[in-house]
Amino acid sequence: MQSNKTTRDMVVNYLKSCTQIPPKYSKQLATKSPQQVRHFATHFEINPSATEHFSIEQLLQSPDLWLVGTEYAKQRDQWLHEVYPKYEDTEEITESILICGKCKQRKVDYYQKQTRGADEPMTCFCHCLNCGARWVQ
Repeated sequence: MQSNKTTRDMVVNYLKSCTQIPPKYSKQLATKSPQQVRHFATHFEINPSATEHFSIEQLLQSPDLWLVGTEYAKQRDQWLHEVYPKYEDTEEITESILICGKCKQRKVDYYQKQTRGADEPMTCFCHCLNCGARWVQ
């Protein structure tokens, strides 16, 4: 295992070789691990303006913050909305074919999903709208 001083020297040398990272960040990054510095350098190259909005600590802890406001983030959000459209149910469930085992009401919302092999029956995920109980059939 390398000593702490050797690791720090590696980080400082790496920061000197990274021309895209401004020197004002070198002092803060010198105490970080080499992996964190590499991640910072890679993300800084993609979106340098993220450092104006977030601290270095926040950016190292949550790499998703680098993507805020970028074209990639907009493209990802658009893709997520296409794949997972928001479901707005305007009609109220008055009576269901399922009965809640906890409150004995027929206000149960459910969906089915194939969780096992094709020769097995589908799994039914149930949610009582009256008491909030959840179960699987």
